[in-house]
Amino acid sequence: MAKIEKVTNVAKRGFRAYRVEREGFKPSFDFNFDEVKKCFIFEAKFEDNFKKEYEEFDHEEAKKEFRVLREQRKMIKTAEVNAPQRSKEWFSSRLGLITGSDTPFTTKGLPVPNFGKYVDKKVADKFFPPRKSEFFQNNEMRKGVEFEELAIRKYEKQTGKRVLRKSFVYTDFIGASTDGIREDGINIEVKNVIASRFIGALTDWDAFFAQYKAQVHVEMYLLKVDETDFIVQCQDEPNFPLIVRRIQADEQYMKNMIATIEKFEILFNEKYEAFKKFVQGTKRTNVYIPEMDMYLDEVPEDLFYELNIMDSKTGQRVDTIILNPSDEEEDFTKEEIIGFLKWDKAAQNLDDEGFNIQKEVLYEEGGFDSEQMTRDFFYQFFKENKNIFVVKELLEAGEI
Repeated sequence: MAKIEKVTNVAKRGFRAYRVEREGFKPSFDFNFDEVKKCFIFEAKFEDNFKKEYEEFDHEEAKKEFRVLREQRKMIKTAEVNAPQRSKEWFSSRLGLITGSDTPFTTKGLPVPNFGKYVDKKVADKFFPPRKSEFFQNNEMRKGVEFEELAIRKYEKQTGKRVLRKSFVYTDFIGASTDGIREDGINIEVKNVIASRFIGALTDWDAFFAQYKAQVHVEMYLLKVDETDFIVQCQDEPNFPLIVRRIQADEQYMKNMIATIEKFEILFNEKYEAFKKFVQGTKRTNVYIPEMDMYLDEVPEDLFYELNIMDSKTGQRVDTIILNPSDEEEDFTKEEIIGFLKWDKAAQNLDDEGFNIQKEVLYEEGGFDSEQMTRDFFYQFFKENKNIFVVKELLEAGEI
């Protein structure tokens, strides 16, 4: 409800004074409006009527606002990543975004107190993605995925409604991994919890759901729906009945959340451009290569000569990695680069002397075949035949 405030030391005896947040409200009874104090003044006997009428007015205005927001949400352009959760593609698509499991919203949808630090972290993620080794699933995570499927199948049988599976849905600045959407347009969110939390959900729903309110509203925002069936399953005994609660979108929360998203977009762009300008022209070594799960500064010095991200004179990107430079220059494909890097990483795990490496290299014109080769021989071949890797658009594509 929009704010309503009692004002003291304004009205004379037998009268009341109130200030309200929403404009356009007019009580049905006689009143005066103080233009200086910006408050309504009326007889004390109408105090309850004033509160009730304003509450009704506020509710109707909120519904109008939400209808406008709903129409605006329909215009949002979203995309979907059709990849398993915790895969490289899934992680890459989340970089720099507000996500359902990591939001900057308070319990009312407003910015959290450390909002600026939150934005800093998201900007940093764009420049320094997490390692591939962080994209793992332990046994508990895998069990959670299996139980999630079980819960959805039980829910479908229980309701007679089919659930369409979804993956990571996102816009430019916010995304969420929703568990699915019902065929009639209801968002589905599943939580598999231990027995103690299952009991908590059963006996104190408000306290249990509070920690997921932001996630559910992000999902509804992205899917452009107003309802969620929130499913809780006991992972200690999956045969227990499901807890299913229908969640209606909180209109005021959604309004505040959208305003916070807009604030995030503005601040993110400011910080991103400021940092980008500050480091422009720097020859970076701390560039992550997902296929290798290594940063460039971890790659052996004898393998790479230089990586220019920006030309210091022109300010243009130069995505060239040079191996043992000489006068001859030929281009390698992305696949050849990755293959060589993988071979090199494997070679580092062997002894320094006399290490023969069994490596299948399919390189028709170069005469490579599956054979025993030493590291020195391999390097010599590349020095004599090809010496420049041209990495095309790998940086912007998020692959380096």
